[in-house]
Amino acid sequence: RGFKHRPYSAMGLASLLSIALLTVAAAFECDCSWRTKFSCPLDHDALDLDGDGHIDRHEAIDLNKDGILTADELAAADTDGDGDATKHEAIVARAHAGTKGFATDDGSPCFKFCCRTPSPPPSPLP
Repeated sequence: RGFKHRPYSAMGLASLLSIALLTVAAAFECDCSWRTKFSCPLDHDALDLDGDGHIDRHEAIDLNKDGILTADELAAADTDGDGDATKHEAIVARAHAGTKGFATDDGSPCFKFCCRTPSPPPSPLP
């Protein structure tokens, strides 16, 4: 049996379009300034690049998700400065709490926009 390509239904396209429009609208209407006090919780599914249900050391350290661990990524993950970036250190570095802790996902389009829209990788910690 071969793969049959099925065109999107009108309802499916309408749903995709409405999601895209909500995301664009959120970009102009969402105030993400709260992120200076509350950090976004980690999106573990986004870190699990191979989809096997767990995050390995490579996935935890690979900030830009290109499959290559750079010296900058290794340095950012080495939070104790011993020259060996562990999976635990990398996750702690990514999940650095804001001054008032972590935000809670309320399911709103603005939370998704502020916390789940891809952004540049964080700078190495001092």
